[in-house]
Amino acid sequence: MAGNNWKWKKIAPGRFLAVTTCQRCGVEFNNGNVAASKYCPECAKIVQREKTRERVRKWRANKKADRRDHGA
Repeated sequence: MAGNNWKWKKIAPGRFLAVTTCQRCGVEFNNGNVAASKYCPECAKIVQREKTRERVRKWRANKKADRRDHGA
């Protein structure tokens, strides 16, 4: 995943934790799989809602256009 730069953060002597920076709010976080995460858990919920909203908006517009084309 391009642009997702994670790093090791020292949490105790000899103990490190992989962290990454949220691309939306800029906070450092660890959710167990930082190499595959772009957003902190709080922002991930918001981004998921935004993407779902956009996808459903397009689907409804497409569905409406199909009904108009078929005369239903």
